[in-house]
Amino acid sequence: MKITGSPEISVKIPAAKELGALLKNINPGDLISATVIRSEGNRAFLEIGGKIISAEFTNGVPRDKIIDLVLTAKSPEKIQFALKDDTASGKIFRFLSPFSILQEDEVKINSLQNLARFVNSSKPDLVDINMFLLGMKRDEHKWKSQSSFFNHLLQKGVSLQILTDLAYIIYSKYNPVLFASYRFMMAMAGRKTFFSEKQDLALFEDSIGQFCNLLKEDDSDFSVMLDFIFDDPDSIRIYGDIAYPENGTFSGIEYILNNDSVFLKFDLSSVGELEVFIKSEKDRVLINFLSGKEEALLYIKDKEGTLKSMLEQNGVKKSVIGYFDSKKIVDKIKLWSLDFYTKSEFNVKI
Repeated sequence: MKITGSPEISVKIPAAKELGALLKNINPGDLISATVIRSEGNRAFLEIGGKIISAEFTNGVPRDKIIDLVLTAKSPEKIQFALKDDTASGKIFRFLSPFSILQEDEVKINSLQNLARFVNSSKPDLVDINMFLLGMKRDEHKWKSQSSFFNHLLQKGVSLQILTDLAYIIYSKYNPVLFASYRFMMAMAGRKTFFSEKQDLALFEDSIGQFCNLLKEDDSDFSVMLDFIFDDPDSIRIYGDIAYPENGTFSGIEYILNNDSVFLKFDLSSVGELEVFIKSEKDRVLINFLSGKEEALLYIKDKEGTLKSMLEQNGVKKSVIGYFDSKKIVDKIKLWSLDFYTKSEFNVKI
């Protein structure tokens, strides 16, 4: 029986049924150890769970006596392994670390092996990659889009200003890093709120009264707004969107939350798509802006003084701010993932 991966790799198993029984309780991502009994050139005899198999390796037999294999896929038609490679996978994560929602010690080598497979089989952006590291997929998480709902209320005659004020109230309960990010985006767009401008309280209360009367005309709108206003801050989802006022309407800012880190993605009508990674640490805040367009990064860089001033007002004395080409980052991750995955992979087809 011949088992093949790439054209240069083959494995022969004399007792496929016995190997299938051996892997019965092993799932993708799990490690299994193999002992190299003897080797010659690119071929070696491996002992796995007491069973001997003959394997041919594309890049030569590993020098180690005991090697670790990662099970990456298992089905009746195919069992797929990959050689565990700490050096290559570590390089991928170190490169990804300044834009990753997870700490380095939170990522297992198995996850990085699977990440390489995910990157090679799809066209992910950094939001997709971060969600994958959290064990999530973007298209599996549907939420009540706040930007869509706010635009719906705009069409019904609610003023942009009163909705902006309400959004400020809602987001003030959110994760502090996410709320601070929202406030910066507001300042960058030149949007003011009742709370920042200290407007006349009576005028604000009158606007709220008119808004509540309008909501009463539609029970569904009233119910959705109540959910937003009285949402338990501890239940705020890991992935969602917040409504961002710009050019007379609301656009959505996608966010991913994990402890004291947040990853944002949104579209600026003037310069295009922008991503922001923010990590709050003990004595500093790390903020990295990413875009595939140089003009977007230059636009944000011109606003750096506003950002630093806001950080200082909130007691953040030390901040590290970076600007990166997101397309080059993703292309580099794809290149390394392809190299990492291709060199280590071999398939077992039963």
